[in-house]
Amino acid sequence: MSEADKEDREEPEEIIRRILVALDASSHSLAALQAAADLAARLDAEIQGLYVEDIRLLRLSDHPLARELNFYTPKARAFDRQSAELQLRTQARQARRAMERLANNSQLRWSFRVVQGTVPSEVLNAAEESDLIVMGKVGWSGSRRLGSTTRLVLTAAHRPALILQQGARDSIPAGVVYDGSPAAQHGLAVAAEVMHSSTGFLTALLLAHDVARARDSQAWIAQWMRRRDLRARYRWLIRPTGDGLKNLLQAEGCGLLVLPVDTPFFPGETMAEFLPTMECPVLLVR
Repeated sequence: MSEADKEDREEPEEIIRRILVALDASSHSLAALQAAADLAARLDAEIQGLYVEDIRLLRLSDHPLARELNFYTPKARAFDRQSAELQLRTQARQARRAMERLANNSQLRWSFRVVQGTVPSEVLNAAEESDLIVMGKVGWSGSRRLGSTTRLVLTAAHRPALILQQGARDSIPAGVVYDGSPAAQHGLAVAAEVMHSSTGFLTALLLAHDVARARDSQAWIAQWMRRRDLRARYRWLIRPTGDGLKNLLQAEGCGLLVLPVDTPFFPGETMAEFLPTMECPVLLVR
């Protein structure tokens, strides 16, 4: 690495003080709430609950032929604006009670608000006032594909986002994918902030086109970690593929993966295909 390259490298720092979690009273969002609370307790951060009254559901309820199917009975019943509003208010109350109970039990600072609009856009708007977004990987369909809100966060959010597999919670040790880019440096700072209060170590997964660049990256990270009294171990992946990274993660047993969204090794389309295959929580950074 040239002296110019060394001087261009920033000293990334990250402070997470506000953690956003979108809630809908489902098991997916309640799991995200638990993960947000765990992180908030570890980082002395505030959790910000958001419930979105989906305007698309309200518009659908205005249609004269709208019907509601009950999961337990095959009978359909009329679905009107009054029924839709009642359901949304009930869900919002349930979500707020769950958040209040969890925050009080853990003595966390918290806030909760209800907005009306489309879920993806309102989550994206609220994310601008937070330092980290916590959300489930799947949408209402429950399929292994990314939900629409998660896809929008992947492509447009300016804040780090913790994407959870159903039933998974973030844990230490953390692994950070590092390719030398500014986003990877940001990811390193986020990973260090998440693990700082733990006694664990960070696994740096170095992606590089050749051995020389991997060696330079390791030397820079080692120096950065020493200045913060943090420990790390290193694994190299030369000319990586998605399958190669997945196999390495399985071998290492990382509890939380910090991954730069815009890494040149995995274009946007590849990232959208890669995320649904991951069983561990993934923290996306830019």
